[in-house]
Amino acid sequence: MTALTFPQNHGPVNAVRTTTFADGTEDWDSQTQQPKTFPQEQLNALKPFAVCNASQYQATAIAYTDAGAFPGVNIELPGTGYSDGIHAEFFAVMNARAHGATKLNALDINSSPCGHCREFLSKPENGDLPIRYIDNTKAVKDSTLKTLLPDAFVLEGQGDLFSSKDSTYQPIVKRIHEINNIQAAVTLNTDTNYKGYCVEVASWNPSLTPAQDMLIKFYSDRGLDGLNALDIIKLNLTEEQGNSGISFKWNTMAIEEGLKQLKN
Repeated sequence: MTALTFPQNHGPVNAVRTTTFADGTEDWDSQTQQPKTFPQEQLNALKPFAVCNASQYQATAIAYTDAGAFPGVNIELPGTGYSDGIHAEFFAVMNARAHGATKLNALDINSSPCGHCREFLSKPENGDLPIRYIDNTKAVKDSTLKTLLPDAFVLEGQGDLFSSKDSTYQPIVKRIHEINNIQAAVTLNTDTNYKGYCVEVASWNPSLTPAQDMLIKFYSDRGLDGLNALDIIKLNLTEEQGNSGISFKWNTMAIEEGLKQLKN
């Protein structure tokens, strides 16, 4: 049997279980390691974990990887700006990355992926990435990233979202790293320290800040109950601004304040 389950003992988001499929049956795709039937029930089961007081839209996603299936939800923190939020697709992919995945096989989403997420996923090797989603007519659509984002913007030396897991800088795009030389990390000190890093992609804007990367790791493990259990919420930023002078100070402060408001 091949159990399509989210990693256990990793908190409320990852604890949502999906159906078990028999390996080799018509319901299981052994190549992408995903069910052939669109998992509408499982995507709906993730909705209560979305934090979306601003948009009132519960976005959910499942990333299928070489380490299993990983869920994602959207997070919109109170008192923060649009760019401080986390999309469900971002969450699912980075959740997988944080828990040992090295290869993204496919993605299921409960709505059409926005342009921001298409850019985030874009890299040369991901062109044929299978993506299934509910389109604007409420029908299940089978597609690929290349179809959803033709003529994608790429840079020479563009790396992989799953590379360099533990460095203080994620050299996703070598050229940007050479120009800016940004090194940054954000830590939330709990009984287990959650540490996030800068995750840059070629088109720059959909990149994740260290605080956002940290938030995905914390929320996938602890959820709102874990947040409410914290006596003190303090994000510690360490950074070397490099050549460009780019800083994550204000983003880190905004997310820290948003977490405090969400806790209250």
